[in-house]
Amino acid sequence: MSDESAFYNTERSRCLTYLEFGSIDTQTCEKRIWDFRLHQEAYDFLMLARYAKDLVAFRKIIESLTGWSIDQQLDHYAAQVFTHDIYNSFSKLAALHVSAQSNGSASFLELGSTLMGCIDALEYVQKSGLAREANFSKLKLQEVVFHAVDISELLNSAALLTHPGYRIHTHLDWKKVSARYDVFFAKGVSMLYAIASAQELGLLLKFCRIGSFDYSLALGPAQEQYLGTGKNVLYLSAEECIDALKLGCPDHQLYIHKPTAEFESAKRRIRGLFWFASPKDLALVTREEDRLRHAFSTGIGSEKLRLLLNYRDMPYSTEGSFVPLDQYIGSLS
Repeated sequence: MSDESAFYNTERSRCLTYLEFGSIDTQTCEKRIWDFRLHQEAYDFLMLARYAKDLVAFRKIIESLTGWSIDQQLDHYAAQVFTHDIYNSFSKLAALHVSAQSNGSASFLELGSTLMGCIDALEYVQKSGLAREANFSKLKLQEVVFHAVDISELLNSAALLTHPGYRIHTHLDWKKVSARYDVFFAKGVSMLYAIASAQELGLLLKFCRIGSFDYSLALGPAQEQYLGTGKNVLYLSAEECIDALKLGCPDHQLYIHKPTAEFESAKRRIRGLFWFASPKDLALVTREEDRLRHAFSTGIGSEKLRLLLNYRDMPYSTEGSFVPLDQYIGSLS
């Protein structure tokens, strides 16, 4: 495959990814293009800038912990960080806690890792939490083995350069990650791009102990669609995923967080927060996640800022609110 077809993950793409930079004269309406990038370069240029800004914002907050209140910290986060997904840091930290407590160590794999900004978010949550609760987290982040999977060599290299004190292994293809890992995480859109079948999902999650991700699945046959990025995505069949995961990991279950679950009847899709774990680990991790979020929120004066700690700014708890996906699907009929 050519470099272009490899980027789009298909020999023939109906859309192209582009990035344009220029100016528009507000008096004459004349448009001038200063730079124009296609394909992988367009992705690299945008994502590097977007996630570098996030890193700078988190590091600014960490530097200011002794001088800023928790409300000031979250105000800066809300204004400067593009990816408003700090809620994921509590689930990641909780899963790492559970793994480290039983194994003595922990490993983590993120699909769609970009600049490994998850490390900066985890570091902020941990340090801010410890500043207000002595027993908030004793995990040594620099001892965690991080596996970063991204389609960009540039972003993988930048992730290493921006986190020199951490144990990071970068990968361009998740199928070539040979090591076992304790915690898996991904944003749903990364999985929609990267996973081409229920069997591939089973292969991806087969060697993880605990998986956490937001995702969208189709009821009935898989559905293909082009997004604004120029790349096609695949909404896997929920029923096929359940069967594939049971076959590969009979001790695990795919759970959906019922308060966040949405059923789009017209599109025949479901979306929400998911855990992939054994019943025992699910109970341990969700209890720990709620503990961390509650301790971190102590002292937040603004209800709006407090809701930033939850998925889509929704008030909820996690313990006891996850149900097996097949059970949730059955409740829809």
